Amino acid sequence: GALSLPAVAALALLLALPAIGLWMLFPSDGPAAWWRWESRALWVTGAVVAAWVAFRRRGFLRAGRACLAVGAVCAMPYWADAAHDAWSWHRHSIVEVHEVLLGEGGSYAFVNRVRTGAGGSSPAAPVIVDLRTGSAREIGSKFDRFGPALGGPPPFGYVFVRLYRVGASDSTVLDGRTAEQRAGITAEEVDSAYSARPVWRFPDGRTAWLRGGTLVAEAIGGGFEVLLKDAWSPCGLGFESYTPRGFYDLSRERSYAARDLALRGDRVWIRPGAWLTRKKLDYRLFSPDANTFAPALGFTDAADVSAILDDGRVIASSRGGGLVLITPETGEVSPVATPPGFEKCGLWEQFRGPIRTPGGKRVLQLLRDDGTSQLTEERYACAFVRQDGDRFLPTASMRGLVTLLGCSTEDEVIVRDDRAIYRLRFGSDAREEIWRVR
Repeated sequence: GALSLPAVAALALLLALPAIGLWMLFPSDGPAAWWRWESRALWVTGAVVAAWVAFRRRGFLRAGRACLAVGAVCAMPYWADAAHDAWSWHRHSIVEVHEVLLGEGGSYAFVNRVRTGAGGSSPAAPVIVDLRTGSAREIGSKFDRFGPALGGPPPFGYVFVRLYRVGASDSTVLDGRTAEQRAGITAEEVDSAYSARPVWRFPDGRTAWLRGGTLVAEAIGGGFEVLLKDAWSPCGLGFESYTPRGFYDLSRERSYAARDLALRGDRVWIRPGAWLTRKKLDYRLFSPDANTFAPALGFTDAADVSAILDDGRVIASSRGGGLVLITPETGEVSPVATPPGFEKCGLWEQFRGPIRTPGGKRVLQLLRDDGTSQLTEERYACAFVRQDGDRFLPTASMRGLVTLLGCSTEDEVIVRDDRAIYRLRFGSDAREEIWRVR
């Protein structure tokens, strides 16, 4: 009888082992039903009854058998509850796309998957998708993940991709263009690959790009140079920095200290010529060289600025719900041609900076809110347009908040939702499903 209480403690651990094994199959939170107060009360009651029965039975073996029998009876509903949750999870959960990294050139996509169900979510093994054939192969285990090797996410694809195990320090580097393993990479290799991208451009054709929060550019005499170490906030066709506070104008190729400018609480969009500023609802043009303001024309019906084009024209959302193209110096206003059904829409910027095709043409993502009361992605629709001078070529529209992965060629964009990866073409209503998650 004196051994009844230690026996109950050992019994509790023994009976919990099957439940712990089932919990390993679940997401990190575990099934919520396991921790209902009924289960806790059952364990407490069973422990008290098992201790009393063991105390009443004389002899170590007889007391142990009685304790085990009572504890097993009390634990059966607990086990059944856990087994039912595990069965429901694996029968009704689905695998979804969690994150996709588009490789440079648009031939491969590196996909992180997740299994979701009523009990929460659990990671699934990542896959590499060949976008040319639609085939996919698993790599690693559910504890592995894809991530960028260096720098932030670019709009055109990743030159190098890192495969790492969660919680581990070591990782494997893959070439984003071939999906083959690399022995190692250097920052110079990344800069050499990024320099061919026209995301940010100088008037003489040289390119600039972001490596993390650092703005790097092609040097005039060859090689690369760091222009700004704190370029976390693009504003129009330039950057705002905070340490020290100031602005970098790509068209002028120079920095401006905030303390030397007559900007006091103004929001700034850097553009060729005069910058566009707004203070409260007043839009003005600002010359950073002369440090003077002038009226900005054409913004009477503008609700907000959406994008600055390379020639300095401004795309703004109108109070009526559509998009307009404004020339601030002359006040000329014209509507932006949008696909059918997107007469009232806005722009959705997913990247820190302009989205372009490999040849440098601007790409804009349109977002339409149908205004329903449902707080789901189904209330939205997305489409893309490519700027060709004064023309805007649209793609087919898609329901939901579609994520843009990049522009693999001049004529198409690669996008994804929670279940599949698609190819959309400018000037066409066609939508091609490349790969669906399994």
